[in-house]
Amino acid sequence: MRTASVRRFLLPVVTLLLALIAPRLRPSAAQTLAPILVLGPLVQMDATGGLRIVWWTDRPGRAEVQLGVDGATTVAAESWERWAEAPSPLDHFWQHVAPLPSLPAGTAVPYRLLMDGQALPAGPFTLRVPPDRPPLRLAIVGDYGSGLPAEQAVRDLIAAQQPDLILTTGDNAYPRGRYEEFHRYVFAVYGDLMAQVPFMPAIGNHDDITGHATPYRELFVLPENGWRPEERERYYSFDVANAHVVVLDSTDGLAAISDAAEDDMADWLAADLAATDKPWRIILFHHPPYSAGVHGSHSLARQRLTPVLEAGGVQWVFNGHEHDYQRTCPIRQERCVEPGAGITYVITGGGGAGLRPTGQDWFTRRALSVHHAAFLTLDDCLARLTVRDQEGQVVDQNVVLRCPLDYRFYLPWVSQAAVQIREVQQQVRDCLLSLFS
Repeated sequence: MRTASVRRFLLPVVTLLLALIAPRLRPSAAQTLAPILVLGPLVQMDATGGLRIVWWTDRPGRAEVQLGVDGATTVAAESWERWAEAPSPLDHFWQHVAPLPSLPAGTAVPYRLLMDGQALPAGPFTLRVPPDRPPLRLAIVGDYGSGLPAEQAVRDLIAAQQPDLILTTGDNAYPRGRYEEFHRYVFAVYGDLMAQVPFMPAIGNHDDITGHATPYRELFVLPENGWRPEERERYYSFDVANAHVVVLDSTDGLAAISDAAEDDMADWLAADLAATDKPWRIILFHHPPYSAGVHGSHSLARQRLTPVLEAGGVQWVFNGHEHDYQRTCPIRQERCVEPGAGITYVITGGGGAGLRPTGQDWFTRRALSVHHAAFLTLDDCLARLTVRDQEGQVVDQNVVLRCPLDYRFYLPWVSQAAVQIREVQQQVRDCLLSLFS
């Protein structure tokens, strides 16, 4: 009885003491672990050319992007919990996506990543907003995510050219397109560029090995304007400045094309090209319809895509898969035609993986086994392709004229060339004078 009395006496006392000291035992907001940035940021585009910032943290929180030098604009992000295969730096993480408001085209906009109202230690970053009018400068690279020294050299080459947009032709992460490989060979190498300009990839066969391209589709946040839900983000399109860019899936999408279907990738492509009013139409996919390399021309791509591309008024197609560089003559209906009357096919598969030999065929105009990146500048009527090797040397150039031949359209370009010629002439004169003086 005495023990029960003591318990009845002590219980309220202990309860009162716990109530008093509990706030001191509970960790404060400052004491709780803050989310840590594990990947990103990454700039992506939606189908209309709008921008969004994507990043990943090790734990959840209220995610926002703060724009501008003074941080006057704050944009909320949507967040998703993700699981990856282990072991991986990304075995469990939270992905955050912030759609940005309309920003002045062609400007540099500082931004920070916020979690629970606090700026993450990484940053600030600077977003280079793509232009809304010509010229538009594109960098195209493929077969790159290998971790080999050549990949870093090509990345440095791209950075030096300061493109408005980076596009890939697939095989982004070797050898199996796993989360860890994307982390090590893509984001760790291109991360600083991904934080500045839109980075828009295509699927390659190596990317498709793990979970039917699950890491690719979860890490990148791409336009979901494909018709079939299960194929969204595998192929897509978007507008930027004076160009309509279409990224196709040649790993699974080609096999799914059927004459009986009315909603496959070829049907979507025909409708997509018919709907655009952009003068330049740029297409990217992994497997080349025309190749003199080790793999040769991809028969399904040639049979099922090239007629749709020709009917849709496409001027340029960029592919990978072959670990080399190739450029064709302008092609229409299986023959070389006059410049501007057909499609120029470019294989840019020398982004960092081991090189392979290449050869010649009836369509070949240039073929090199060299690490490189391709750069395409789109003006109103003139498209200039410049290909540089990993040392920065120009190894190929090509021009496509879109407009009728009217000298007024090309006066600025001709004038610039004339100035460069005069500068070279003056340098030669100065050299000769120094030799004989």
